[in-house]
Amino acid sequence: MNYLLVTSWYIITVMGQQAGHLALGIGKAAAATLTIIPEEYRGRKVVFSELCDVVEAAIIKRRALGKDYGMTRVVSSDRTASS
Repeated sequence: MNYLLVTSWYIITVMGQQAGHLALGIGKAAAATLTIIPEEYRGRKVVFSELCDVVEAAIIKRRALGKDYGMTRVVSSDRTASS
């Protein structure tokens, strides 16, 4: 299914740990709206609510642009903590 044809958001988690460069390349190839990689957080623990805030901000920005769809890729790591 082409996510550009629907008014939905897809949030995809993938394993990556220290291969953020690969995740960014895959995100670009898949036309992902947002790709979040562990390297962005420089080794510190990240709580789930913080990731939710980033995704929510992307959704709000896209809606302001008149686009009610998108895809977010979140690369998981052992550095990500649960809230």
